[in-house]
Amino acid sequence: MHYSQYVDLFVQNSNCFSYDHYLQGLRKLIRANVLNGSLGEVRQVSIDSKYINECPMSLFLGETNRMPARYGLIHDLLRDYEADKNFNFKKTGYFEKLFQPYQSKNIIGRYRGRQEIKRKTYRVIKIYKWLQHTGGDFGGVSCFISGNNEGVQNADYPICIKLGQTDHLDNYVQLDGSHRRCVAAYLGYTQISSLVVSLDAIESFIEATKPAYFEAHSETFFNLISKIRAIV
Repeated sequence: MHYSQYVDLFVQNSNCFSYDHYLQGLRKLIRANVLNGSLGEVRQVSIDSKYINECPMSLFLGETNRMPARYGLIHDLLRDYEADKNFNFKKTGYFEKLFQPYQSKNIIGRYRGRQEIKRKTYRVIKIYKWLQHTGGDFGGVSCFISGNNEGVQNADYPICIKLGQTDHLDNYVQLDGSHRRCVAAYLGYTQISSLVVSLDAIESFIEATKPAYFEAHSETFFNLISKIRAIV
């Protein structure tokens, strides 16, 4: 029996469909194949830092609305960075929020937490500097952050799943890229280049490549999606 790296082995071994495991694994499968170029295409997608997607289908497929949840923190971080030549990441609301899970850890855990938040903070600042330099183009930002010279790559762009035919915000599930979206919104952009993959393309990809676990339960999953669409 072949197993997927994206789903719990015991769930797969049961030969049973589990919606939560299927969806979580599917999001990982999509992300991996978008990044390697097997799925998705770069398109302009609207962003709005205040918009909360309450579309039942989007929420059912894992929309977290992380952009509006994070925007205020990133807005204030960049505002403080612009205003203070002696910018201290530990004095930002962004640091205070992200450090909360580390507060109860020992001294080593707290140190590691501070280092991880420092890395994330300066990643946000580098995204900000890159978008200022390019006029809002994400292409090449991963190389700028890491310091390598690999050029434009799929990892530069936020990823989203498109659910329907229209381009309304509630027709997209933001798979990753909330920080990049927030920085773009801070700079005044209302559309950004994103890697977009449709539900139909995902279903066709599973039928064609037959990935372990996903192919075996694809009919159950996509039939469930169709029924929910009909209700909502």
